[in-house]
Order: sequence, then structure tokens, then C-alpha cells
Amino acid sequence: MSVEMNPGDTWGKCFVSGCPIFGSLGRGSEWACFCHYRADSGDFSEITHLLLHELRPLGQSAVDIRMHYGRDSWADAFKRIQKRLREANRLDMLFNADGKDTPPSPPCPPGMKPVVKMWLARIELEMETRCGEVGRPMELPGITPPTAPVIGPTHAMTHYTEIAQ
Repeated sequence: MSVEMNPGDTWGKCFVSGCPIFGSLGRGSEWACFCHYRADSGDFSEITHLLLHELRPLGQSAVDIRMHYGRDSWADAFKRIQKRLREANRLDMLFNADGKDTPPSPPCPPGMKPVVKMWLARIELEMETRCGEVGRPMELPGITPPTAPVIGPTHAMTHYTEIAQ
């Protein structure tokens, strides 16, 4: 059984409408995915669009790893992930750099082997990095943004000295 990233499935997903990734970080009273967590609300749709299109193979792979590792379905899920990443020409995200298709054997519960955690972290870091590029202001060297003058006391010692006397 493949885990598809469908915008209509909302259970356990990020609070942003249409986001296909699991919500794992608290943002106010809602749960956000790692891609939307630090984003401005004005950038939500662009990030979601990236996740549903350009980053879809990575997102589906991350969801599959989280859903299937340590279960009987892991060997089949691993093959699907490797195939999906090859078809998307994301050879840099394959589990084995040597090209072998040998899945890491699942451990006894409760956790993932460190090598699988590092693979998942590599996939999710790529997604987070790409989504983090959305909405960032353009940095212009040599231009200082305008600021308003400071209102009120600028040094606390002046205020405390008057009270002490």
C-alpha cells in the first residue's frame, strides 16, 4: 500500500489547507509541517504548491518512510521510494549511494536505525531548504533600511539614577 499525498486527506496533516505533509510542530493551537512552520502565512500557498508539484516525490518518500519503516510493508515501500526517486531524477536522494537496492532491515521496535534517520533527514532537509527560499526578501548590499528615531529613554541607568536620589 502506497501512501499518497492527497490534499483531501487531513487527518494528521499540517493545518495549512492542501498541505500533504504531517503536522509535527506546534504553531499556536494548530500543527504545522516543518515546511510551513516558520513561513509567513502569505507564503503558505506557494509552499503548498511546491510540495504538491516539484517536491512531491520527496514528500511522498518521506511520508512512506515514516509510515512503513519497522512494519511488514517496509520492503515494498522501500522499492517504491527508490523507484519514485529514480523516476524523478533525484538520484542524490536515493538511500544507497552505490546504487544497490538493498533496504535497511527494520529494527525491533521502537526506533529507526540511525542510517534510515539520516536518509529521512536528508530528504526532509532538501524539502525544508527549498520551501525556505519562498518569500525571503531580496538582500540588497549597501542599502540600509530606513528606521524611526528612538522614543523614550535610551539608557536605563539615567532613569534608575533619578529614582535613587
